[in-house]
This record gives sequence, C-alpha cells and structure tokens, in this order.
Amino acid sequence: MKQHNLTFSFMKSILILANLILFFIGILVPLNAADGTVLWRIGAEDGSSAEFADTGVPEDITIPDDWATRTKWPEWPALTDRHQSWTSNISYKLEKVPVGGAVFAFKPVTASPYVPELAVFSNGFPCGIIQIGGATYPNVGPKGPNDRRFAREHQIYIPPEFLVAGQNILSIQRLGHPYQRDYYFWIDFTTDYMRLNTLDKIPDEPIHSNLVHIGYSEGEFDVNPKTIATTQAGHEWMGVAYSNNPERAPFFDELVGLQKPEDRMAYLQKLKDLNISVIMMGWGCGRTTNAEVVNGKLPEKPTTYITNLIHDYGSMARYYEICNEPCMAIGKTSYDFCVAVAKLMNEIKPPTLILMPPSYTFGGGYGDPKNWDDATGRDRRRALDALCSTLNGHSFAQSYANANGGGSLMETIDTYGKMSPEGVAEIPNGFEKPFVTTEMGSGTCHFDFKEIQSNRYASIQDQNIRAHIGFADTFLVADLWNNGQNYDYLIGTPTDTSTWQANTCTDGKDPRGGPDTENRVKVLRRFTLAYATHGRPLPYTYTNVDAVRNQLVYFRAVDTSSLPPIPGSGATSNKILLSFVNFDEQNPHTLAVQVTLPAAGQYSAVRYGPETSYTAARTEVKLDAKPALDLSVDLGPGESVEYILDPLKS
Repeated sequence: MKQHNLTFSFMKSILILANLILFFIGILVPLNAADGTVLWRIGAEDGSSAEFADTGVPEDITIPDDWATRTKWPEWPALTDRHQSWTSNISYKLEKVPVGGAVFAFKPVTASPYVPELAVFSNGFPCGIIQIGGATYPNVGPKGPNDRRFAREHQIYIPPEFLVAGQNILSIQRLGHPYQRDYYFWIDFTTDYMRLNTLDKIPDEPIHSNLVHIGYSEGEFDVNPKTIATTQAGHEWMGVAYSNNPERAPFFDELVGLQKPEDRMAYLQKLKDLNISVIMMGWGCGRTTNAEVVNGKLPEKPTTYITNLIHDYGSMARYYEICNEPCMAIGKTSYDFCVAVAKLMNEIKPPTLILMPPSYTFGGGYGDPKNWDDATGRDRRRALDALCSTLNGHSFAQSYANANGGGSLMETIDTYGKMSPEGVAEIPNGFEKPFVTTEMGSGTCHFDFKEIQSNRYASIQDQNIRAHIGFADTFLVADLWNNGQNYDYLIGTPTDTSTWQANTCTDGKDPRGGPDTENRVKVLRRFTLAYATHGRPLPYTYTNVDAVRNQLVYFRAVDTSSLPPIPGSGATSNKILLSFVNFDEQNPHTLAVQVTLPAAGQYSAVRYGPETSYTAARTEVKLDAKPALDLSVDLGPGESVEYILDPLKS
C-alpha cells in the first residue's frame, strides 16, 4: 500500500509537470526572441545595477566596440531621474537588415509597482511601450519590512522595415504618468540591462512588453440562446476575440436552472469559434465545510457534479479554477474542500486542462478556517498551489500593490520570494508559474493620486491594467455586465446590442478628481488591441512618417491563422487584426500605414471605432489589397480603432 501511494504521488507529479509543459507549448512558444544574434548590450545580465554610475541619462550614446567584455558603464545611471522625462538615443551599426527584424529587451533591478513606462522608437518609428513590472519604490524612503522586489525581462519587437543597413538609432523615452505626463513621482526604476537581438526570421509574435492574454468576465450567469447570440459582439468590441484570450465559464451547480446542458455546450462552441481560452468553474464551494471532507475526500454530491462536468465539458476548456474568492462573503470556502477538489481534478481531468488555484483575495473575514488565504496561511497556499499549474489572485485599483500585504502581487512575492541579505522578499526573474488573474481592474468608485489633475478615475483603471501587463501572464477584467454599475464596462440590455453604451470611468459622486471624460471601454480597448492581439506580424510602414516620428502611437497587424490550436478545444482563428492605438492622452494623432496582407483581393472586414455605443462603433467595410493596403485613421487622445478582416474566399 505504501508503494502504491508513492507511485500514485509520482504519477500525479508527472501529470502536473506535463500540464505545465502543455501550458508553455500552447501559449508561450510564440516568443522566440532568442533566435538570431545579440547585437549589443548595455549593462551585465546579473540582476544588479552596480556596473552603472550615478550620472545623468545620456542624451546620445554610441554602443562601444568592447560592449561584450565591459564590466563598467559609467555613461549610464542605475536610477532614473524621478523628476523629469528623458530620451536616450542609442546609436549602433547594422551590416545588413536582419530578415526577422529585432527584439529590444529591458530588465530592471527594482521598479515601482505604479508601473513606469519606457517608450521605444527605432529610427524614429514608434515600436511600443514597455510596461515595467515592479514592487518597490527605488530611492524613496528607507528600506523597511514592507519592501519587496519584482523584476522580469520585458521585450519590444522591431520590424525589419524600421531598420536600415548602416547607422541606426534606437531611442528609449522614460514617460510620466499617462494622464499627466509631467508628473513622475512614484514611477522610478533601476536598470539591470538593455539588449538588442537580431532575428533570423519573422517571429511568431510581435512581442510588446510581455506576452499577455487579456479577457473579461461576462458577469451574467444566464446561458441561453439570447445571451449566446451577443457573445461575438462583446468579444469583438472589447478587442479580445480571435487571439486565444480568456473567458470565464461559471458553470456552478446552483446555476443549472439558468444553464441547460445544450446551452452550455453551445456557449463553449461559440467561444471556440472566437478562439477563446475557457476558464471553467464548477461546484459552489461555500456550501461545503472542512468537516464534510473526510480523509481528504469530497462528499458524494460535489464529487459527482465535478466529475460529470469534466466528462461533459472538460475537453472544451483550457483551465479549471477551483473556486472564487475563498475567504470573501461570496465564497466562504473550506480550505480542505479546495485541496480535495485539486486532488480529484488531477485524477479525472484531461491533460489539456490546466488546474488553477482559487482566486485568492488574501482575507475578507470568511472561509474555513477564517481568512485561510491571508498572510498567516501562506503554508496552506503553498501546499494548495503545489497541486496546481498556475498562480491566481484578484486585485482591483491599487490593491495589488498594497505595501502592508493583502494584494495579489505583494502577497505572491511574500509567499514565493526569497529573502535578500537586506531582508527584502524578492522575485528577481519573474514567477516560476504563469500568473492568471481571473478578476482585476477598477470601478467607477476608484481614483488615482490627487496630483493627477483630471481623469483620475480613468487613470486608476489604466494603471491597474498596465500593472498586470507588467507582472501577469493572463488576466480578465471584471465585469462586462451585472457587477453593479461601479464595475460594469457596459450599460444597457445585455441581450440587445442596440442599447449597448460604454460605461463612464467615474460615478460622478466624488468631486476630488476634477473633470473625467473617459469611458471604461476606451481605456480597456487600447490595451487589448496593443498587447493582446496575437499572431504572426504582417509587414507595414508608416506613410505619414513625419507625423508619427517619436510619437506615443502604435500600429499592430497580426495574422491569427498562425496561432496553434488551443489544446483541448482545438480552437483556431483565420482573422487578420489591424489595430491603431494612440497612447497620447493629451493630443490627437493620425496614423497612416501601408500594410501587406497575405494575398491580393477584396477583404470583408468589421471596423470598431472609438465611438461610445456599439452600433456607432461597428461598421462593415470592404478593403482592397494589392496585397499592399493603405489605411489612415484619426485618433483622439487615448483612442483606438481595430479592423477585423475575414480571410479571402478561395
């Protein structure tokens, strides 16, 4: 019997490892920045800024011939100047333009959790903005017991069209707060290294800061033909369709009256058609106590329900989330129950289904035992997470960065970080498991620092999303509907798209923020379009070069047919996604591009503009490609536009 238990434990470990490998194969393979050659590097890849001097950022710097053997970089500072923006123009030579373009990599040693930004330009062409994930406050106050450190390498794809044979200039610009670019406090970082890799071939993904997948929770629990009929409209308008982005399927047992089996399957099939990765949930955990879990086994009813759920729908889902917010009033969840669910799932689930831990809130006054997922329960969390293949944790507004604990980023660093000699918990090279956040964002009741003069409510939503781009791998904003108007992204009747309107960023009840003219859809879409549309990049050039040179704008063109099928459901896509984004919250810009499509012909497309109603934002268009296609889009401050192209009919 003892030998049998050891064998079972070994096989269970193998299954978890295989599941984790499948995760990386299915989601992380597109990042192939290591192909090609390291062309140059500033700094040493050693997790330290000791090689830099305490000097100002150089306005112009030429990569020296001895860059590979250098141990000191006195031309470059370790710490950003917190009081001003700066631009550094890095000059280097290329013997010839690399076939696949290049990837610029930046890694901090320390960075603020309030998300410093680094804009990247190649010969003046805008390549994107790095959202720097961090957890501490460089050079702000003395080190104390609440200090933490988080760092990971961030990358930006540079198309070959933005490079020339001979002298090139890569410009990096440190930015101020998006809604007040002349305000820089609390968004500092120190530098570990910067590197430029050339690519031997066009990459599978135009990497933009990090490879992230962004989705949303519907909020609605009804699953019926009327709700399914609007699924495509919601995912397309929010900019998350066709790119392996996530969606939560709350198939709780208490909802069977609102979700017929045939409607559940039809809903999953619709999500498959949209190339969505499904996060499934099952038994309502709050109705089972520790006392009902005997010898680590679930009672008969949840065992039967979960087993049948996996049998019926497990192949259509990518993830299974053990439970929702275990120690909040909505969850009231038993720890022993969660462990028993994890063990059951590892016995019955298909290998394509990734097991996720509960969506921790790190306390809340409930649970069995009470608050078992907070700081006092880290051993419990580690034991439960060991049975799962991802991390998880909900976070709204600035809660992820709560210096006193209780926020998803800080709690995860405290749980899994190692203590430095200075007594700081640190994760210096990103998390060892993918971080999947199943609820995040902000509400119309949240607002940013008082120093932000206007749009403070939009600013806190913007910051929360950017932070997750910095430290998470997959995340879902909450919710499209039915979460109280404070959190709804849309207002209107969920089953009638003619009534859909973008919800405002503020509820108007707090006058401290000054004017706030943004809406929640506008804030979300510029990040989904710029960071979470996935596929092989299509070649393009700007045709209004002078107008976009060194401006905070971004164009992204991807062919989703290159994405591998989602493990399990086999979901694929054949759409072409063309995204125009203005990151400038102060000024309008026109983006004029010539993009080369896979073949010549007339493409049918849907255009989603920046208008605040669904019916006004959506238009159907025809686009003639030769295969080069010329498009010009006018964008107001912070606006974005997406074209979703159908493939040519054969």
